[in-house]
Amino acid sequence: MPFFIKSVLSSERTIVAGEQVTYDLPVNPLSYIDLRFTALQSALNTLVNPTDFLGLVTSVEVLWRGSSLISGSLRDLAMLTAALMGYWPDLQNHGNAANQRISMAFKIPFGRRLFWSEEILPPVRRGELQLRLTYVTPFVNMVTPIEHIETVEIPDATPSRFLKYTTLPKTPTASGDHDMDLPIGNPLIGALLFSTTVPAGVAETTSIDALKLLVDNVEFMYSLSRWEELHADFLKRAGAALPRIWNHQHMYDPTLVAANQTTDRAQGALSDLRQYGYLDFDPLVDPAMGYALITAGRARVHLRISADDTAAIRVLPIEMIPIAPRGA
Repeated sequence: MPFFIKSVLSSERTIVAGEQVTYDLPVNPLSYIDLRFTALQSALNTLVNPTDFLGLVTSVEVLWRGSSLISGSLRDLAMLTAALMGYWPDLQNHGNAANQRISMAFKIPFGRRLFWSEEILPPVRRGELQLRLTYVTPFVNMVTPIEHIETVEIPDATPSRFLKYTTLPKTPTASGDHDMDLPIGNPLIGALLFSTTVPAGVAETTSIDALKLLVDNVEFMYSLSRWEELHADFLKRAGAALPRIWNHQHMYDPTLVAANQTTDRAQGALSDLRQYGYLDFDPLVDPAMGYALITAGRARVHLRISADDTAAIRVLPIEMIPIAPRGA
């Protein structure tokens, strides 16, 4: 009978601004890591919001023998996890008071489903697998933040694969078309896209205005797709309710004095979601259906991106790493 072990890696530790910390991860097959951050709201009417927590960790890395299996900012990895499995963290005990204790919890998965014994990290030797976190300085709207980290192992699992996702950054030198190479060798099931500039107000300028996928210089899967559709695909994977609740706010006109003032419609222009898109190579989330971008044996797999400006972009490809059977 399968069973799991949920244990604490770091318990309620006070964070120092700008520090970098490293922890040895467990040796049994690892399904996911729970990261939870809690902080005191610095002042009345100075709300701690999701953006403040997303910016708390500038770099999250899972290292195996010093090489990155996972790397990215907390913000990017939260978006990737939302697209990957529809999970999104929300604020706990959110309120408008000085010293209000507010928390936000994140998951760092090694498979497309939690507790899936076929798709998790294999067992490792002690000290081979590490978690490294780099914190921001200064903290925003919060004081005395703490970290709490838990892990979930499945000791009797015999996984056949696990996920690897790392960050590929680029700042183009000119607007127009430019190329970004994707990793080759392992199947790709998706890629998170970050565009610094996105349509806002009357401006249509977009750092990833459109893209196509090329395999050995031949268009494949994505012959052409524009930003609005790529962003919509991200929202579809992240959950239909998410755009309605994330950074939800209403306009208020203080010049209208009324006993029961009615606010204007919800505003979402500054949502943390607006800068993300998703390339989906695994739309059914089912290995048996065979959807994936197979890169083995290819000389080059790359994106051709049409940019309206020279602002930074990031691509986080999600690789499926096969595990050879024991004894092979």
